[in-house]
Amino acid sequence: MDNLTNSCVHMFSGGRDSTLAAVRLANRYEKLVLITVTTANLVGFKRVGQRLVELKHHLPSNTEWLHIKPVA
Repeated sequence: MDNLTNSCVHMFSGGRDSTLAAVRLANRYEKLVLITVTTANLVGFKRVGQRLVELKHHLPSNTEWLHIKPVA
């Protein structure tokens, strides 16, 4: 990340709350990093991808998404 002073990291589940938060944070910060942590028993992971597509026009073009899979 180039400019850490105007950056934000956001835990993103793809649900309504984290989606609304992502839009609000995008209005405040120049750089947004969305992080999704998944586990083997996670239900609804497809929603994350769908939300990211929906948000594409509402987030800064330099927004990053990181998918973290914990090691067993």
